[in-house]
Amino acid sequence: MNCRGHNQRILIVQNWNINPIVHMKLLNNQHVISDAGGSKITDSYVLFKCSRKDNSSIIDTICCSPTTARDLCQLSHQTMPSFFNPLHQNGEGHGIGGNHPHQSWNQCRKQLYNIVLLLIAYFGSDKTNTPLYDIKIKLEEYTSFPPFFSYIKSVNTIIGNTKHGKFTNIINYLTENNNNLRNFPYELVLNELNNNNIEQHFE
Repeated sequence: MNCRGHNQRILIVQNWNINPIVHMKLLNNQHVISDAGGSKITDSYVLFKCSRKDNSSIIDTICCSPTTARDLCQLSHQTMPSFFNPLHQNGEGHGIGGNHPHQSWNQCRKQLYNIVLLLIAYFGSDKTNTPLYDIKIKLEEYTSFPPFFSYIKSVNTIIGNTKHGKFTNIINYLTENNNNLRNFPYELVLNELNNNNIEQHFE
């Protein structure tokens, strides 16, 4: 959705419910196209999920620079998402990528959440992945409780439908150009799938 210019962003907030999903560090050799003018973003971006106020079934997204995102967040009275960096880098935030970093997390939920964040990094600003954004938002609620198994199944299905087919293959693919990729454990999530006799797409 075009969000170029402050006046255009005012119109967006008037007509759309916007939800800031992620503030994401781009991986090496990745870029996204800004909806605020079409320029190429190569450092970090913020992604919003948007639904029309007069028809919530109409869904769109906004991908933009942090500067534009701060304006949108101020206009909609929301806070910026915490910065998520999937790479090892001194001095930058890179842990739990939600808006509540000091909350206590169930360990399986935390694993699934970081897997979701890495998948968002893997897909970039692909507008077809709104189910993944919905799961991220839901996982940020009741963080001390185990995740619903339906969330685990959905993420497993999303992984299986990628061109790489397995989470370990995605990790290997991303590591080719990012040798400082962080470790993303998944054994607790995998246990849930195995215990429920679901074909897993992690390894």
